[in-house]
Amino acid sequence: MKKALFLLILIIVSINGLHAKNVKGFIKFADSMQEVTLKIPAGLFGNHPQYIRLQNKIKYISPNGDVKVLKPSDAEAVKFSFKGEMITLVSVKNNTDQSRLTGVTQDSHIFLKLVMDGKLKLFQYYSAQYSPGVGQQPGTTTIKDEYLLQLPDEPLKRLKSIGFRKDMKEYFSDCPALVEILDSRTLRKKDMEAIVEFYNQNCN
Repeated sequence: MKKALFLLILIIVSINGLHAKNVKGFIKFADSMQEVTLKIPAGLFGNHPQYIRLQNKIKYISPNGDVKVLKPSDAEAVKFSFKGEMITLVSVKNNTDQSRLTGVTQDSHIFLKLVMDGKLKLFQYYSAQYSPGVGQQPGTTTIKDEYLLQLPDEPLKRLKSIGFRKDMKEYFSDCPALVEILDSRTLRKKDMEAIVEFYNQNCN
């Protein structure tokens, strides 16, 4: 019974990973913009794009009907609308540890979901984390998402769980007003969007 249940779950997960929706979108290259049909992996029920898969490559149908694979280093950004949400994936230099987590050979760049634009950009990054099973229980893989920051011409910045306030004060040392707010603990890690908004409005 347990074996049959495990096989059923395995089949569902496999189908969930293979299912993709055809979505109209745009690819922004260095010198042009091309309208294409993107093949967005969205799971069996098609509720949400599987960003962890889109980070490494995106399949699309070109205007002449060919199915192609777009690597992050091939383009500047990809834009599409999914269930009413306008989504922008930006190609940025990859200094994450995704290859260690997934075992996938990485491109020099990675597609990241843009959450907030401006001088200081806020991205959402997805990674897989494996937890080994106990006894006869199989291990589990969960998808974790986290915020990443990026200032112009600088690498991606991960947020620390321990020492967040001290780290952010150093990162935003060019903006005394924001450092003062962080010092007062008015804004914390959970307020990252408000922190980014304040920086872009007051620290340029």
